[in-house]
Amino acid sequence: MEFTDRIQGEFNSALEYLTRISRAFEMCNEASASMNGNLWIQGLTIVFKELSTKMKPEELLKRMDDLKEITNSVTSYKGRHNATITSEIYWKLFNFELYLRRVFAEAGLEMKVKPDVNRILFKGGQ
Repeated sequence: MEFTDRIQGEFNSALEYLTRISRAFEMCNEASASMNGNLWIQGLTIVFKELSTKMKPEELLKRMDDLKEITNSVTSYKGRHNATITSEIYWKLFNFELYLRRVFAEAGLEMKVKPDVNRILFKGGQ
């Protein structure tokens, strides 16, 4: 039996999937605010794994190399210093997070904002 021939369940794990990503992004927000590189890289790694299925194979490999490089920067710095991350490491983490947020949005995973019906029907809701 091939994978495509398998019986599909009535329920999917979309809610759990989005919850995991949301929690990981929250972790990233907390880590960036406190300049905690280890926590930030953990959050980014979780998001990266979850969004990896939304990336093209060549994009996935390139970004995996980027993540390894950033992780090495964080861990080698933290190994030498018991302090918050440097500005250079901060911006590497920040830019990688922006990239992942873009993948998230382009995959259509963000909550869609629906226009207010009153504003459409009554031009301003009056």
